[in-house]
Amino acid sequence: EQTVLSLLYTREQTVLSLLYTREQAVLSLLYTRGQTVLYLLYTREQTVLSLLYTREQAVLSLLYTREPTVLYNRGQTVLYLLYTRLQTVLYPLYTDDESFVLYN
Repeated sequence: EQTVLSLLYTREQTVLSLLYTREQAVLSLLYTRGQTVLYLLYTREQTVLSLLYTREQAVLSLLYTREPTVLYNRGQTVLYLLYTRLQTVLYPLYTDDESFVLYN
């Protein structure tokens, strides 16, 4: 299936993982001891999701898609992001839950 997974672990508990598939989907995860998490999702369909989470529960997400997309947090809808050729809508959010699901 041409799937490649690489994992880097350091004494400072920094983890970097990269997943690559034949469909050109890339998922990277950066985690530090300070509980800062950065997700980057890129697909051939030009969908990009960037999620930053800190211990202070501040989350800032930026999403580029061809169609309106909802970023969904379990139990509630927390963020609507829409990118068009005319404008980009960006909303900050605050949450206790680190688990996010992307619905297109």
